[in-house]
Amino acid sequence: MSCKSAPLTGLLQIVSGFGAAHAIYLAAELGLADSMRDGSKSSEELAQASGMHAPSLRRVLRALASAGLCTEDDQGRYSLTAVGETLRSDVPDTLRAWVRFVLGEECRIAWGGLISSVRTGKAAFDNIFGADVWTYRAQHPASARLFDDAMGNVSNVYYVAVLATYPFSKFNKLVDVGGGNGSFMVAFLQANPRTTGVLVDMPHVAEKAKQRVAAAALTPRCIVVAGDAFLAVPEGGDAYVLCRVIHDWDDDLAVALLASCRRAMGKTATLLVIERMLPEPVRQALATQGVCISDLQMMVMNGGRERSHMEYRALYARAGFTLTDVVSTESGIHVIEGAPA
Repeated sequence: MSCKSAPLTGLLQIVSGFGAAHAIYLAAELGLADSMRDGSKSSEELAQASGMHAPSLRRVLRALASAGLCTEDDQGRYSLTAVGETLRSDVPDTLRAWVRFVLGEECRIAWGGLISSVRTGKAAFDNIFGADVWTYRAQHPASARLFDDAMGNVSNVYYVAVLATYPFSKFNKLVDVGGGNGSFMVAFLQANPRTTGVLVDMPHVAEKAKQRVAAAALTPRCIVVAGDAFLAVPEGGDAYVLCRVIHDWDDDLAVALLASCRRAMGKTATLLVIERMLPEPVRQALATQGVCISDLQMMVMNGGRERSHMEYRALYARAGFTLTDVVSTESGIHVIEGAPA
């Protein structure tokens, strides 16, 4: 390949990624990985299991093989790779729900409004669907379930790394603000048996958290509070954690949420924001691409954003905190520590 053609080929490969994404979405939606869990399958067998047209499905399987999710042998049979295994719904580190969400119809349509978000600074989702994502999901239970499952998929990756890296055992009582379905709180309490927790989220979300906490037999050590964290947060915690919450909001709303925490915190309490962090300056790398694309995802879906170290420092200062430390983890997520100013 000549030096002149290399940039052209590079750009063509990047742009063709949209096709690979569609093929991966289809594999997740059809449950192809589940059908291959017991060994290699022909396109005919997979088509019969999924109700698809076998010759057309074979073309999709070839695309998946080219992307590294499966392999094709000389007999035209397909087997999962280690990457493809993550699309199985029955493995602990599954990403099937995450793929179905992030490549599904709602996100796809919202991304079609990217130019609108760039032009106006507003979430494209709101304009297209006539409501913000939170209102929409409250009105569409199937959408909310998929979102919750997707967050559970990707959060598991982050929780393991965060709990293995940051010394949470130094806290006696942790308040999980915007704790969702309780995934992080359950993982925290299981890893730290001498601690207690309080989880606060909106009523329809808090009910799911109660069920998850009860299923883990942790109800005696965890109180679940239904409420609006923008208005008030429970007092008395040694640490207040916001796990993958702040990036959902623009700066003004993020400051309002952090300030609500600040009002509830004692002088010696610790703020812990768990998020990915934008590098400064941005360099070409897969990890960098991931957080930058997530930043655009927040823009078109929520009106939120990912932030850099300096942007978090400024955000903390506005809300009455001092940024005291940033702890990196193997998963690329960070624990951004703060103290009352």
